[in-house]
Amino acid sequence: MLAARLQELNQTLSLSNRTPNPQFPAYSSADITASDVFTALITQLAGTLTQFQGSSAAPVSKVPEISEETSTDYSEFPGARRRKIRYGPYRVPSNTENNLESKVLGEKGLKNSMKFYAKKPCEGNCMLLKMEASMEYDDGNHADTSTGAWFHHAVLVNVGKTVKDPICGWKYMENVFMSSKERNPALFTQARHSVKTGYHVVPEDQFVLMTELMNMEDKEKWLWVTLTYDFLDGDHPEYKDGKVIWQYLGRNSCGNETRNPFGATNLTEYRQPTRAAFGEHSYPWEIPYDAELLGSNGHMHDGARNMEIFHNEKMICTSIPTYSNKTTAGSMGSPSDTGGAAMRHSHGKRDIPLKGGNYTNTEIPHIARQIPCIFDPPVKVMKGDKMYLIANYDFDQHPGMQNEKGELE
Repeated sequence: MLAARLQELNQTLSLSNRTPNPQFPAYSSADITASDVFTALITQLAGTLTQFQGSSAAPVSKVPEISEETSTDYSEFPGARRRKIRYGPYRVPSNTENNLESKVLGEKGLKNSMKFYAKKPCEGNCMLLKMEASMEYDDGNHADTSTGAWFHHAVLVNVGKTVKDPICGWKYMENVFMSSKERNPALFTQARHSVKTGYHVVPEDQFVLMTELMNMEDKEKWLWVTLTYDFLDGDHPEYKDGKVIWQYLGRNSCGNETRNPFGATNLTEYRQPTRAAFGEHSYPWEIPYDAELLGSNGHMHDGARNMEIFHNEKMICTSIPTYSNKTTAGSMGSPSDTGGAAMRHSHGKRDIPLKGGNYTNTEIPHIARQIPCIFDPPVKVMKGDKMYLIANYDFDQHPGMQNEKGELE
């Protein structure tokens, strides 16, 4: 059973489009593996070292690490529980602080971290139904852009001897969950759906939590990341395996193609747009098994119009972002009207980017939510079928975030 959310992730946004621009050639997958892994490890190490560079001691949490709630979304699952776990604290440096991480990334105000043996919702067997993430301060109050704290992303990876990646078939590790500014939940089943599924966790599994948090103010912040799990205790073999499939824009996640068949990209090498309106294709994913698709959703950045999701050339979902001037979300960019150093997220040099407009990042609406698609009855997919997505952007219709150079993020 396949429960899928197809996501566009900023850190891999670099390849393929519907309106080719031959000036920017596609990447070769042979060029990315060792360098990307090394950069990721150095970034995480720098973030860990930066944790100890703070000018103040970490505050003591005023709320429990684990809190129990009632699982109201899954009343048809007898015994369903909801447990919120706080991970942290994470020290997020000010947007003017120079430290090892800012030197590695070339940008300030970021906190990257990797937590091994992250606490699971259960010690024995259990089955996940739903997950969602957020950020809090020491007193449990919500942390968001209104208080200068930006939730860039959180990624939860499961490592275990029985774990198998559902996208590429790799053993021992899989991406279980990702969340970002919209705080969209990951659904391993659908409430009141004709098909019952869930993500099975066994005692030998180990969770690894990777986070990137951002600070838009000239003062360090101490933050906790929260993961809320809806789950059933015990083993439930009567439920089919529910997996979340992450389909990326950019490099082929399985590394078995050198060129995107849809053509070159409308983005620079460092993931900046070169024109105002365009559509980016993902690599087609060849499905390695028979399955049923229960739902899909997208994750996009400011400037987005919609994300179209295809199965064998048939569009099965259009995921539309909604914008708000009062969102607690936010995207990348710089609070240029605060006088602080700008927030950037290019991880490198920039070339020939599209310029933004005469506005500050706090004056424009941001994506507050991405509308999902629910399939009931499910969409049946077969081994050998292909899926891909198109992310459509129009920066004239929806202004994008800018760095201190006025370049769109």
